[in-house]
Amino acid sequence: MCKTPMGIMRPLMLTLASLSAVLGCSAMHDAMAASSGTFADQQSAAEARTQLSRWIAPGAAMAAVVRRLGEHGFSCRAAGPVSSEARDSMLCVYATPAPVPPSERATAPATQVNWFVTLESTDGATVSDFQVARSPTALGE
Repeated sequence: MCKTPMGIMRPLMLTLASLSAVLGCSAMHDAMAASSGTFADQQSAAEARTQLSRWIAPGAAMAAVVRRLGEHGFSCRAAGPVSSEARDSMLCVYATPAPVPPSERATAPATQVNWFVTLESTDGATVSDFQVARSPTALGE
């Protein structure tokens, strides 16, 4: 029995359509998580900076930004100024949940990701800028 080109193409097209649907749903889920107010911990530092810029507005009160980040799972503490222009700064850390103990897992553990957000203030009361970093760094960074 000989397969026609259309007979070969049909399974390939179905596979591509299924893959497109899965990838589209994944991207949509990531976009919904970012817009829903939850911190998307599986992203690059540049993407995190974009997401965090919705919560950290230049000129916002430092206490309000620290409270907002705390509502999203970050824990903040005072840190030394990171630049000569900064009068005050806060270090806010977000850690993904610890891996499941070996006796409870069915697959290899994911690497724990830690996020570091440094809030800078030139006047000691309002946020003038912020820096974002993650450990381990994302692929390609």
